Amino acid sequence: MRALLIGVLLLSACKKPAESPKPPQAVKPVLQNLQLGGSIFGTRWSAKLRGKAFAKAALETQIAAALERIDAGMSTWRKDSELSAFKAAASGAFSFSVETAAVIRQSLVIAEATGGAFDPTVRPLIALWGFGAGARQSAPSKAELEQARSAVGYQKLTWKGATLLHKPQAETSLDLSAIAKGYAVDVVADLLKKSGAEHGMVEIGGEVVAWGQRQEGGPWKLAIDAPKDASASGSAFAAITLLDNAAMATSGDYRQFRMVKGRRLHHIIDPRGGEPVEHGLASVTVIAATCALADAYATALMVLGPIDGLALVNADPRLEALFLMRENDHWQQRRSRGMAQHLLNAE
Repeated sequence: MRALLIGVLLLSACKKPAESPKPPQAVKPVLQNLQLGGSIFGTRWSAKLRGKAFAKAALETQIAAALERIDAGMSTWRKDSELSAFKAAASGAFSFSVETAAVIRQSLVIAEATGGAFDPTVRPLIALWGFGAGARQSAPSKAELEQARSAVGYQKLTWKGATLLHKPQAETSLDLSAIAKGYAVDVVADLLKKSGAEHGMVEIGGEVVAWGQRQEGGPWKLAIDAPKDASASGSAFAAITLLDNAAMATSGDYRQFRMVKGRRLHHIIDPRGGEPVEHGLASVTVIAATCALADAYATALMVLGPIDGLALVNADPRLEALFLMRENDHWQQRRSRGMAQHLLNAE
């Protein structure tokens, strides 16, 4: 028995201690890819997103409701919009919704920062030159131009409360077309992020917000159209941007324009002088933290031109920009100091 006990003890001593069980490997959740789209503001909107789970029908309903709300407040084409009611109102105080008032306030801040190059009261001048809602087709006389200019000027507007805006004369009106689309992109992007979209891109008529990564990995790649007259979007590219948790907007003179006696008349009007800008700048693409900011500044920089506009961007850490100058049938790039980091294969 003693020999047997010693043998058992020796055998036990030779056995390896039992290994602790390995913790289970974390399983990465499978992300769902989803594409959404529709019509709004006389153009198309689209969204690409990836996340853990989405209720497509519910998302489409929420987005449609948000865009309809913005359109009802800020459209210059709808007769039942807040801006149309403001245009038709007599002088005095006018009550806006909280959302529309917030966008107007942001517009007025940008107007001040750009010295009036961006001005939400420019609507009478845009119509006078034959663009936008209520546009005419013949060139204005000097008297008509002076009359329209008398109704323009962001300084004329004063707030009488959080949402109560006072206009001094009946002819003063508002056009938020150069910021509302970008604002709508921000709203949809925020909605999708809150719904679980870890990666995504939202685009409305060329204005974009992108976050996370594209499905293939890396930042989102987006093309900047070459500023060819009357060209369809996507027919030719001037540059490719890398958009990483940022917004992008482009303003240009090559789609809404007409030639009159060798003069290019387009929809980008300088509110300060009352006439279409003529400094050879074909388009400006702006990258910023929000699409509302990028949208508004793209228009402002088109008005300011390549010299003053570039100086403004380089002095503002929130902005980067690519200017495309027209030179006969070609174009020349001018970039803000940090724009190269947002361009693919930038020299």
